Amino acid sequence: MSKKSKKLKRKKNTEFNRQAGMELLVKKSKEPLKEALLVEIGLAYRTAMLAFMEGQGTMTHWNTLAYCLNLGMALTELEVEKEGASAIDAGQTMLESARHLFDATGQWSIRKHNYIINFALEVLRRQLENASWSQLQAASAEVMRRNEQAKRSSH
Repeated sequence: MSKKSKKLKRKKNTEFNRQAGMELLVKKSKEPLKEALLVEIGLAYRTAMLAFMEGQGTMTHWNTLAYCLNLGMALTELEVEKEGASAIDAGQTMLESARHLFDATGQWSIRKHNYIINFALEVLRRQLENASWSQLQAASAEVMRRNEQAKRSSH
């Protein structure tokens, strides 16, 4: 084998190994990212629910809960815990009801709806544990797409 063909073979092997190594790195790096995402979303919705239960809820907390429930609905559409769709739908309805009450009175209150919203968030917790990284990305992208579409429709 000539020096040139050995060098070419070594280059191809190096490129193959580099690509295989990158694929492994990407695959393994998604696991900690998913765990971090689970913690972040879990903390966000628990903090928002606590603020509402203590009478200190804000529009930011409402938006956090809305995002979480919308993410849950998008995950059910991707077949992740799809039997939980009715619970998430009920949670979305109760959250929307709380928003209408706020618009009418200037007061946030979800105490009457606490159980239903918490049940929907429990479905979301299970979804987050069972969803693949690609399902989480697809669901998040779908929520963002729908939000952008709603913004364009309202203008």
